Amino acid sequence: MTDVSPFSPGNSLIVAVTATSAGRTLPAGSGTNLYVQNIGANDVWIAVGTAAVIAIAATAAGTSASMPLANGGKVMLTIDTSVTTLAAIAATAASLYVTRGQGRA
Repeated sequence: MTDVSPFSPGNSLIVAVTATSAGRTLPAGSGTNLYVQNIGANDVWIAVGTAAVIAIAATAAGTSASMPLANGGKVMLTIDTSVTTLAAIAATAASLYVTRGQGRA
């Protein structure tokens, strides 16, 4: 059985998401987990990486896209120390809470 430590949250930010992919610098801290929650009414596509990362929205069935996060959805991501940026895109305006921390929710 894997030992799972509870999530210890660090710094957070709110990301305003539009129809153009935009990257936001991740909250400061040393945690290797990101808790991302879609608090908007619209689906969002997210990607993490360096400053050049771009999120791609799915436009039709069978098209390649970034990771979807449905409205009201939540996801815990494990990130590498080289990851500095979260990019997001939506068909219409949405918002995300992004919290950096350590452990699992």
